Amino acid sequence: MSRILAVLFLANPLAFSQATTGTMQGTVRDSSGAVVPGVSITVINVNTQVASKWTTNDDGAFVAPFLMPGEYEVSAEKQGFKKSVHKGLTLQVADTTHVDLVLEVGALSETVTAIGEAPLVKTDTSELGQVIQERPIDELPLNSGTGRNFTSLMTLLPGTLRTNPVGVFDAPQGNSSFAVNGQRDGANNYMIDGADNNEVLLGIVAILPPPEALGEFKIQTNAFSAEFGRAGGAVINVQTRSGSNQIHGSVYEFLRNSALDARGPFDGATLPPLRQNEFGGTLGGPIKKNRTFLFGDYSGFRQRAGQTLIASVPTLNQRNDIFTAAEGAGTLYDINTHTPFVNNQIPTALLSPIGQKLLNLYPAPNLTGIVRPGLGVQNNYTGVVVQQQDVTRVDSRFDHAVSSKNSFFARYSIFDAFTALPPLFGEMATGSRPSRAGKGDSRDQSIVLSDVHVFSGTRINEFRASYSRIANSFVGYDYGKNLATDLGIPNLNIFGPTSTGLPRIDISNLDSLGVDAPIPALRYENNFQYVDNFTLIHGSHTMKFGADARRFRGDFFQISLESPRGHFTFDQNYTSNNGASGTGLSVASVLLGQPATEARGVIYMFPSNRITQTFFFFQDDYKVSRKLTLNLGVRYELYFPVVDRWDNQANFDLRTGQMDLAARGSNSRAPW
Repeated sequence: MSRILAVLFLANPLAFSQATTGTMQGTVRDSSGAVVPGVSITVINVNTQVASKWTTNDDGAFVAPFLMPGEYEVSAEKQGFKKSVHKGLTLQVADTTHVDLVLEVGALSETVTAIGEAPLVKTDTSELGQVIQERPIDELPLNSGTGRNFTSLMTLLPGTLRTNPVGVFDAPQGNSSFAVNGQRDGANNYMIDGADNNEVLLGIVAILPPPEALGEFKIQTNAFSAEFGRAGGAVINVQTRSGSNQIHGSVYEFLRNSALDARGPFDGATLPPLRQNEFGGTLGGPIKKNRTFLFGDYSGFRQRAGQTLIASVPTLNQRNDIFTAAEGAGTLYDINTHTPFVNNQIPTALLSPIGQKLLNLYPAPNLTGIVRPGLGVQNNYTGVVVQQQDVTRVDSRFDHAVSSKNSFFARYSIFDAFTALPPLFGEMATGSRPSRAGKGDSRDQSIVLSDVHVFSGTRINEFRASYSRIANSFVGYDYGKNLATDLGIPNLNIFGPTSTGLPRIDISNLDSLGVDAPIPALRYENNFQYVDNFTLIHGSHTMKFGADARRFRGDFFQISLESPRGHFTFDQNYTSNNGASGTGLSVASVLLGQPATEARGVIYMFPSNRITQTFFFFQDDYKVSRKLTLNLGVRYELYFPVVDRWDNQANFDLRTGQMDLAARGSNSRAPW
């Protein structure tokens, strides 16, 4: 069981942060500069006209938390003073906007209006970070291999670098691997609408909405509130768009096409095809003005991307037992007699029918290639493979102001993807070009429910629940086909679907046959999260405390690379003179049916992990004086040990020299 205790002590003006909302705060004074208590404060969202009411305390200060990001106006009213209104205030996600108002003596029916943004220099928070707003998300180029990806904007921040991308089958939603402040890419905490959005196995984004579905997102890199944790790098908080009193919509199409591209250095007369279309639309508006709003979006991504590949295949002569120095063959020896074969040909009686079938799985050469003495001919085949990727994304969000004291929102997102990367040598031969060819389906889903209730101007509660699921599969093109049996190789395709297909065949100086990845692989992740935060404002103290409970269920099935299909390697040794230079050839060893090594694995990785995590925090923003505020915070993170659903875990105890098996005897389910 792991525990993390973090204590924060920051000297700064008052800061108050929420995961998915923001805070408006300030002080009301009269013309002489004296604070005015008991002032009625009204904070109005300009787009939805949803209003919340607050009252200044004895120090003339007010705090209005849990406000949706957007444009606001704030008004102050008290008998004996003119009404003061400040317009044009922008509130950002997980941010605090400070506004001070001045009351002039006069009739309440008179109004003094000020228009202008809050100061650009943030004096209300000590955190380091940046908010990326709606306009740059919409207008900046965000193209990536899997479509427009808002995480590309993370590199705008100092200290942020893109790291090695995750494979397209593992992350069809697009690459989101970044290192912040020198930390590993898995040290970031991704959130969407205040809910967990982390893909646990790979440490990347789970749900990646299209840019048109985002209102803004914030990247916090240092000194963030005790409310946020699980991050040695950055906290990335995405806020989806909501409806407003006006009906707004959009339709878009982004196009890429090889007809507009230049030819690469290895492309033939015809360019590899590229057909990429990203299209969709959004629609949002009121169900009931000033109270209930709906927003939805649809995004489709269709891509056919070709790539030119060069490979090494056996020549037609070699397949027909004709080995010449002109094609790089050395002198072939009979391993039994240690004498050269007559005319450098293997006797018909020694030829392996299986070896001949394996060589004939390769396509015929279509390039002259490079002759390498003793190694054969290399780089003598070229072709184009076309990767297919079809992605559909849908998001819907419902916002409802139950009353001036209660608000609620719900969001549902779904991501569907089908990816296919065909092998260069065909669906039967498969092979190592391109690496990890296969096809896979992915479906990611996320739902968030949030409720904010104002008990009084000094007591506010926020409850949030979320659930996300990732279902991902990756199989080879030969999945379900007993190709080894068809070729005459017995006892390989005997363990059901996981052992179907061709064994991996590695031939020295040629490209391989068979799948070169540990597939089939099936991955299912289920994340449950429950959060409750309570805010208490007492005098000069703004206190917030809460709990975050998470339950993760991860089921991951994958065969070992030395799969049940088998793995054979061939080199020149079986047709050489004891390995002497200039003798033997790996292709000839295949014709003899003499592999150098044989391997087979029947190890199945099928962990069904169950993980529980609980987090607690307390934050006190203490306004000591007009010029000094202390931000005090403590966070406690409790990570329970990983357990397996079937108790298939073990640990080797160095003290006893024994293997401790989970839930056996007196052992716990987590034998660590």
